[in-house]
Amino acid sequence: MQNLNQQFELDTKGLNSDRVLLIRIWQFVKLICGWIVSGLAIAMGAPFWFDILNKVINVRNAGPKPVAYTKDQPSQK
Repeated sequence: MQNLNQQFELDTKGLNSDRVLLIRIWQFVKLICGWIVSGLAIAMGAPFWFDILNKVINVRNAGPKPVAYTKDQPSQK
């Protein structure tokens, strides 16, 4: 339990009540900001993130996009 308290800054033995209150408020603000960022990321939708990911790496890993052929052009092998 000691590691969990240290991780979340819940060890308040040597702190005054004002400092403890500020720590609790800051934790709450971080929690709300995390939920807002997560909600915005989800609201962007999968196509947005897939396009961003394609700009960073080639997700298909199949090389460049194939050339589109028309009926008049035979495919070249």
